[in-house]
Amino acid sequence: MVRLEHWDYIVIGGGSAGCVIASRLSENADTRVLLLDAGRDDKHLYTRVPAGQMAVFPRPDMNWLYMAEPDPSRNNRVDIWPAGKIVGGGSAINGMMFVRGHRNGLMTKYCPTLKSSKAVRWARVTREAAMALSRSVEFVLKAP
Repeated sequence: MVRLEHWDYIVIGGGSAGCVIASRLSENADTRVLLLDAGRDDKHLYTRVPAGQMAVFPRPDMNWLYMAEPDPSRNNRVDIWPAGKIVGGGSAINGMMFVRGHRNGLMTKYCPTLKSSKAVRWARVTREAAMALSRSVEFVLKAP
């Protein structure tokens, strides 16, 4: 007999964003969260060591093996387009590299007034965008 479970939230996709959303939702001990992903778990040496990145690319159990469109500016060369088929998504196979925005791009002292930084001028377009940017700063600062 199949036992049906009840979930408060079901998060589809265990890439970086899906994992963060599931983690945040599950901070409340009374909330039941199910994270579904089509890929495998990330417990593999190649995902733990930056040098393993190149070994992941040809593996269909870790990479969706997408190919980019031919690039006419490079004699129609077709490149691999890595996409992690693994919990963590592309972040699990990118060699543990990430780029954090420059602090001046976040705002002058974490954004209460959205002053003159070039990187935040786009947020002035709408009040909603400015508010969203302001709220996101606390999460950017939590990153290692």
